[in-house]
Amino acid sequence: MRKWLPKLAIGIVCIIAMVIIIYIINKPAKSNENGTFEFIVKDSLNTVVIDDFIDFKKGDNAWDIIQDKYDISYDTTPWGFTITRIETLALSEGNWYFALYVNDDYANTNIDGVVLKDGMKICFIEESW
Repeated sequence: MRKWLPKLAIGIVCIIAMVIIIYIINKPAKSNENGTFEFIVKDSLNTVVIDDFIDFKKGDNAWDIIQDKYDISYDTTPWGFTITRIETLALSEGNWYFALYVNDDYANTNIDGVVLKDGMKICFIEESW
């Protein structure tokens, strides 16, 4: 009999499960309410380059709103994306990146994973590692 058939079926189920998990993990976060958030961008000297208050609606995503409102450049990597320029502020040469802070705490997610809440603060600061 075909002894490889159950192994093939298990392999296919595992692949489908992995695809579903990757989709769920990479799904952008959506807001559950209407509101306003503060958006701040600072350069490497901690000088404020942008400080705006932005309205959002239930179902909005922070990344989509910021991309629509500002001129942003980014690189796509296997792990997500890396912002390289926000308006006129481009990353300095070397080991610089835009660190994301949410309500003054270093974020453990990328901007597309931030769930917008009324009154929150989103801040990008140019930092080096």
